[in-house]
Amino acid sequence: MHDAYRALLSDNTPHAKAVAANQLLKFTPIYTADTFESAFIELGLEIETARLEKTLVDAYFLGRNALSGGLIQGSISDYHFTNADWLSATIARTACFDTAGAGQSGKGAFKQAQHVSTRTKAPQPAAKRSVRTSAQASVISGVLIVLGAALISYLIYQSRPMRIKRVERLTRHVVAFTANADFDGKSHKIIVLDISNGGAKIECDHPPIAKERITLQLTCGTVPATIVWATAFYAGIMFDDQLSETDFQSILADDKVTTRSRLSNVF
Repeated sequence: MHDAYRALLSDNTPHAKAVAANQLLKFTPIYTADTFESAFIELGLEIETARLEKTLVDAYFLGRNALSGGLIQGSISDYHFTNADWLSATIARTACFDTAGAGQSGKGAFKQAQHVSTRTKAPQPAAKRSVRTSAQASVISGVLIVLGAALISYLIYQSRPMRIKRVERLTRHVVAFTANADFDGKSHKIIVLDISNGGAKIECDHPPIAKERITLQLTCGTVPATIVWATAFYAGIMFDDQLSETDFQSILADDKVTTRSRLSNVF
C-alpha cells in the first residue's frame, strides 16, 4: 500500500499509475488503520492511528483520481508527498525496509509494495528479537534450575540416610512374636522385638548383615525390607514402603503378638 501510494506520486507512465492505483484500491478497504495499530502494538511500537487513517483515505481517493484520468502529475499537492514521507518513516520503524529504500518510487517501489503487501505480519526489529530471545532464555534457564533443585531435593528425601531418619522418628511398639524371614537364600525363624510403620528390630541366631535385603512374612502379608544395622544376635530393618495404619494395627491385634499392654494386663 505504501509503495503503491509512492508510485502514484512518481513520474510513472499512465499504465504504471493505473496498476498502482488498482493495487492501492484493492487493499485499502481491507487493511484499516486499526489493523496496522494492532500490528504495531504487537511489536511494542506506538503509532498515530488518526493520522494513519487519514493518510489511507487520502491515498484511496488519489488512486480513484488516477483511474478516472483526473490525476495530473503537476497538480499533485505537496500534502500527499508529506503524507508519503510520514508513512515511509512510520513503516521503517517496523524494519520492513530500511530508511534508505523507503523513499524510492516507480517500478522498484511498486515491486516492493507487492512484496510487503503479501506479508501477514511485519518482522520484528533485531533489537526487539534479541531482547525477547534473551528473556525466553532466562525463563527456560530459571525453569531448568527449579526442576534441577526439585530433583535434587527428591533424591535427597529418598536417600537411605534420610529414610532411616524418618523411620527412627516413628513411634515404636515393644512386642514379642515369631515370624519367618527370607534372606541369604534361606528362610529363617526370627523374633520381632519392636515394630513401627517403617521398620522393626529382630532377633535371630544368624542375623543378616547390614544393607542386605530381607523379606518378612507378617500377618499383613509379605513385607520387603533392608537391614540397617546388625550385631551378633539382633538387627534393625527398614521396610521398603511404610505399612498402612490398617496393616500395622492388624499386626498388633494378632493374638500371637505379645505387646507391652498385654503383659501389663497379665501382671
